[in-house]
Amino acid sequence: MQHYYLLNDRIEFWPDSNKLIVRTPFLQTLALNVPTSRCLQLLLEQRPQVVMQRDFYSYVWGDQGNKVTVNALYQNIALLRKHFRTLDMATEGVVVTVPRQGFQLNESLNVELVTVGEQGLIEPPTARADAFCTPALKKLERFLGENLIFVLPFLFAIALLGIIFTMGNKFGFEISPTKYKNEFSWLATRNGCHYYINKTSVPFDINAVSQNLEAQCRVKPYLYITLNEYSAASSVLACNKAITDGSSDCSIYTFIKG
Repeated sequence: MQHYYLLNDRIEFWPDSNKLIVRTPFLQTLALNVPTSRCLQLLLEQRPQVVMQRDFYSYVWGDQGNKVTVNALYQNIALLRKHFRTLDMATEGVVVTVPRQGFQLNESLNVELVTVGEQGLIEPPTARADAFCTPALKKLERFLGENLIFVLPFLFAIALLGIIFTMGNKFGFEISPTKYKNEFSWLATRNGCHYYINKTSVPFDINAVSQNLEAQCRVKPYLYITLNEYSAASSVLACNKAITDGSSDCSIYTFIKG
């Protein structure tokens, strides 16, 4: 037997396959990394109670939990919030931070545990997806099929412009490092931003951080930079409070080193 959680009668969470699925008005499937999926599963199992920070480590990371930093936990909670916003903006605030304790699911979230037989499918059959196809969508599908030779160059041009725009801003490439390896050290304070970095031995130019990110310091002034020695992309954890504060709310961004 398999089971999944139905959230707000709309979003399905399949813990065995680490997936979030929305079926209407069109199919969306979002794969979670294992730690993020395990965080959500623990929150669901313990709802409506608060899950203490210390309880996440052994549940999510098992025997390696005692080696995991608080930064890794905050990162996965931030990813979980981001995934819910991606699927449905109405789920904003689905994970609530309880200051100096831990996290819990929003009490307004409607949760139903659904059990299916061994033959239950994680991915819905094509026929079910087609059931929501309106006449207008069918006409669009037919038009694209008949004019594919003209449509493909247009789509390629749009994709290329999107890549150029993203790289031009040096911002927007989302990466998901498994965890922050080291504690952070203070680097500098500039324009209301407090910069911290995980590798003090590596030269770093603060100007490499996008101005778009720095503009957010009015809301989240604590920027924790994790340098990736194997890639040009590095991550930034932007928080409204210091990460040592259990009530801090953080978001993850990525910048490209120039």
